[in-house]
Amino acid sequence: MTPDTPPPTVSPSHQKYILWAGIAGGLIGALVSFALARTFPPKPAVAPPAPPSEARQFADHVIGKLRAGDRAEFTRLIRPAFAGMTNEQFAEFCQKSVFDNRDQFAKSNGGAVEIEFARETVLSPSLVRLAYADKYARGCLIWVLVVYNTPEGWQVLAFSFDSETTGFRALQ
Repeated sequence: MTPDTPPPTVSPSHQKYILWAGIAGGLIGALVSFALARTFPPKPAVAPPAPPSEARQFADHVIGKLRAGDRAEFTRLIRPAFAGMTNEQFAEFCQKSVFDNRDQFAKSNGGAVEIEFARETVLSPSLVRLAYADKYARGCLIWVLVVYNTPEGWQVLAFSFDSETTGFRALQ
């Protein structure tokens, strides 16, 4: 093009067709976008898990002593649950009923794999029941702690354990 020639122009009848083509293209694009948005909806954002409660943190600490093999500290932490026993009765109970049974269960069911948290049941704001599964190669023990929030802090109010054959009622 030279500077003397005028720029090309679209005739008025063609301008109308271009306008309608633009409108039609916009509408078709909007419909396709709407259909795709309905067909493939975005995934909802997953809320991060809530941090463990104070009761669970305390129970995890107690079970952590059992997991680590710190029997003296574990028995000290569960002692409030057996206030009706003398110190001698409690020591005998822990040795024979808790530790010897756990050792025997480990021998007959393979080595311990891990202790995992199973369930937390809030009975009241200051009373919480927590269950843990002590997993072995061929079975598990269910440990149940009921913890109570005293003015001095959390303490074990009740303690029990069962094998998986009788312990699943504890998880309900």
